[in-house]
Amino acid sequence: MPLASVFTTSYNKGEITLDAITSVLDQSFGDFEYWILENSDDAGTLGTREILAPLAASDPRIRYEEIDLTPEQRCTVYPPAMLLNQYYPKANGDYIFVLADDDVFDSHCVEDCVTLMESDPDIWCVWFTCLIGALYPGGVYRYERQIQAVTDVGLGTFMPEVVDRVDGGQVAHRRACLDHLDPPWYTEEHTPAVARHSDGLWLNRLAAQWRFHAIDKPLMTHRRTMLSLWDKP
Repeated sequence: MPLASVFTTSYNKGEITLDAITSVLDQSFGDFEYWILENSDDAGTLGTREILAPLAASDPRIRYEEIDLTPEQRCTVYPPAMLLNQYYPKANGDYIFVLADDDVFDSHCVEDCVTLMESDPDIWCVWFTCLIGALYPGGVYRYERQIQAVTDVGLGTFMPEVVDRVDGGQVAHRRACLDHLDPPWYTEEHTPAVARHSDGLWLNRLAAQWRFHAIDKPLMTHRRTMLSLWDKP
């Protein structure tokens, strides 16, 4: 069984998603499985599935799922929350990571997080510094700011609530966290105003029970693009 599980929900971002996937496959730590939950509806435009499917077939670490959602479903659920609720319990690794389809991991992200959690059985969650910027046409990236992991947050700290302070992809946690929480695992998926903030609500659920141990290294880059904002029809 792999030691870690990484999840990406993919929606209509074509080559941008390929950057995210490549950053996972290029990790210095190789003992992981990578769940790509592809739910694009962009056939004939960006062609996301045509880009991702051959890559997924070429790497045995990838567990590639193509999910077709109807327009009615997209009006009533927030797909990332729905898919992570469904697939988180299927993780085979001891540690769970999630990477948005327009973000990228540093090459040592999985290794550094797993090493810290493996070193101490009392460390259930870690968070790490995240760079934030904008990705422009032609692949030009402009750095804007960072969310810096300089101190522990969560349970037993001065900052027990982390929503709006920590980005969803900045946290890795033990799969065993799921055994201590009631479903839905990620967050409610049928209330649009709530589900749009699913990553922050999920982190608050974790932070209510566990301390997030800080790794003050930029292990992820959050890239805003013209395709990053997602709205229901």
